[in-house]
Amino acid sequence: MSLRLLGLLGVPHALALGLCARYGFPVDGPAWYAPRRVAGLLRAVLSELGLVRLARRWWGWRALYRTTPLRVGPLDYGTPGRALDVYRRPGSVGRPVVVFLYGGAWGSGTRTLYAPLAQALVERGFAVVVPDYTLHPHGQVQAMLLDLRRVLAWVAVHAPEHGGDPSRVALLGHSAGAHLAALLTVRAALEGDSALLSQIRCVAGLAGVYDIGDHYLHEQGRGVESISPMRTVMGGSPEGFGAASPSALLEGRTSISGPPFLLVHGTGDATVPFRSSERFSEALRRAGWPLELRSYPGVGHLQLLLGLQGPEPFRERLLGELEDFLRGGEGPGPLPRRDLAPPLAL
Repeated sequence: MSLRLLGLLGVPHALALGLCARYGFPVDGPAWYAPRRVAGLLRAVLSELGLVRLARRWWGWRALYRTTPLRVGPLDYGTPGRALDVYRRPGSVGRPVVVFLYGGAWGSGTRTLYAPLAQALVERGFAVVVPDYTLHPHGQVQAMLLDLRRVLAWVAVHAPEHGGDPSRVALLGHSAGAHLAALLTVRAALEGDSALLSQIRCVAGLAGVYDIGDHYLHEQGRGVESISPMRTVMGGSPEGFGAASPSALLEGRTSISGPPFLLVHGTGDATVPFRSSERFSEALRRAGWPLELRSYPGVGHLQLLLGLQGPEPFRERLLGELEDFLRGGEGPGPLPRRDLAPPLAL
């Protein structure tokens, strides 16, 4: 066997061994060195390397965060080591409040990247709150939900100081952030938490994970479940997965409701498949919960978020739909389905 062939075989296996040593070896399914596992980890790494092309945008986002006059922060909201930023138009009064929860597989992310999204929503008449929250390995899903409750408690008291109306609060999340927003809301409805439900006017989820068990199978299929924080964050058992799954929590429910949902998902999403939002929308409908589902043909997981962060063919359309909905889920009527532009090369 030639040295070149040995290298081609050895590098992916060395990469798989290093990732598993860092994040954890598989507890079920194929061994770390199985061809399918190695191939899945290699694809995941190559996908992440594609983000290098976003470096220029990333620096621009950080620069805007440092310089925008719309931001106030960091502000403490009650969790040690965590903070939030508020974006508002100086002098504004009584604006609807959007709390944005970023994604990052429950293990990464920072509020300092989302000034473009916040600024775009401020320009459309909102006050925007972007918090950091507990991430793996510092806590599990319950700690993350507690942080979100603390953020909402902070908003209830302090939103008027920044031009926001605490009686009109919308949750907006992407990926893991969409999961947390949905889980908090569904649990509040099941537990009869009227105080929390009265504060949340509506919930918009972008490319969210709503069934942890199903998504774990998807991660297994990609060969990445051992390096994903999700299994640990959600308790590592079928019972934990079910308790952390908005879709599963609604199973068998027929007469329960809460703030309206808007679910937005790209059909080209390989990280969190479109079926995640599709199945959650079916569970909501069976429960009698108001919702709208928007499919974006060919749009991928990150690209959907980029539509709120900067130039994309569908940016104005997406912002317009979100604006109508986030004002309280009380737009001029049902939002029409719209075909979107084909996917961009990032």
